[in-house]
Amino acid sequence: MVRMKNIPYPPERIEDGLGFLANQLSFSLRQNAGRECEAAGYKATPEGLGILFLLSRQDGLTQSQISEFLAKDKAAITRLLNALEKEGLVKRGHDTEDRRVVRSHLTAKGERGVEEMIPAFKSFFEAIFEGVDPDEFDVARKVLRQIIANLKKREIR
Repeated sequence: MVRMKNIPYPPERIEDGLGFLANQLSFSLRQNAGRECEAAGYKATPEGLGILFLLSRQDGLTQSQISEFLAKDKAAITRLLNALEKEGLVKRGHDTEDRRVVRSHLTAKGERGVEEMIPAFKSFFEAIFEGVDPDEFDVARKVLRQIIANLKKREIR
């Protein structure tokens, strides 16, 4: 076992490993979010939901911006946008200043969908954060952001 600034790693049990826990959290969130979406009557996948919620906060993003923000490859984002466009939730169009740039926008149906899903997801997150101390949650978020930043520094090398 290697000691890194008083952090024993790897852990004795694989299920205590950061990668394992992050993967389990991501998988469970996607599965549960998908069920919430279906219950609300929308066919968007959990990954598609990420795009819808992102566009509801930052309309007009490019595929590259969405890809970077959601940490998905561009081909996956293209497939997701195609599906969302087919459902009438998203529309894509050329930028008015640079026709080479394609921007994604929520349609009125997409905006309504996000508005309708917000209460369901609010109660969903309240339920999954039950028993989690807000201060501990903030510490966990800070630690995860620091690890992500450290990993991004390694990508630059």
